[in-house]
Amino acid sequence: MFNKFLDTINKIIAILAFLGINGYLIKEYLVQIVNFLKENYLEIIILEFILILILIIIVYFLFKRLRNPDNGLQVNYKGILNRQIFEKFLEDRKKLFSSKLSQLQKGYIRLYGKEVKEVQVSLIDYLEEPYVDSKIIRTVDLTINPALWLTREEYIKKNKHFIENGGRIYRILAIDFKKLQDRDFKNSLIKLCSEFLEIDVNLKLCNIEELSSEEKEDFIIYDTFAVLVENKQADKEYKIASSTLFFDKENFNRYYKLFESVNKKSKIINSIETCEKLVRKEVK
Repeated sequence: MFNKFLDTINKIIAILAFLGINGYLIKEYLVQIVNFLKENYLEIIILEFILILILIIIVYFLFKRLRNPDNGLQVNYKGILNRQIFEKFLEDRKKLFSSKLSQLQKGYIRLYGKEVKEVQVSLIDYLEEPYVDSKIIRTVDLTINPALWLTREEYIKKNKHFIENGGRIYRILAIDFKKLQDRDFKNSLIKLCSEFLEIDVNLKLCNIEELSSEEKEDFIIYDTFAVLVENKQADKEYKIASSTLFFDKENFNRYYKLFESVNKKSKIINSIETCEKLVRKEVK
């Protein structure tokens, strides 16, 4: 009779192995339990009951494992904007961000250094997914150094490709108009505006001094599924950089309202002539 129970255990382990789950540790525990019961001459019916109970426990944990493939990551999807995008993001980066699972459980993740660059660029690809509401990026950029922006060639090319494939980008450059007195700053800004206009970015400029303290934030809204908020501006090589990526409705709503608020205080730049005219006016 005990040999039949051992055969049953082996079959269970084989099923777990077929599903890609290492069950040999479980087997060792089960064999020890069976041997203990055998040595203590417990009634067969008690043994059967205990084995059934063990099987129920195994099935329960197996069910949890199959429902959640991300190593036990339990996510509260109630506040997540787009579950399909969030799950794809988890699947694509579960190894890369394995140390940050507790953050992802709450619908956000903090990024540092080159992580910021990688995520900032790759999130544009998610806008191509069929379960995205629309292909729109809205962003407010606190443009302290337009010359630094001009070094982001990969990101600008990604923007160009996105727009060519039917996407839309609404970008607001928040600058300190007093810096327009500086020739290098002015020329870099005009060149940057020219590059954005060339790839059909919907561009606006605003005076950062006219913004409230709450409005002075640097962020990118990806459609209706994520918001990337800059905590510390990156240097040229992204050795110094810090951002937070949010997937929840609360932060999305907050930054969407911020964008709308800043947008009302901004001036449309629909040509390089408009940009140059605005610059000349402010320089005076």
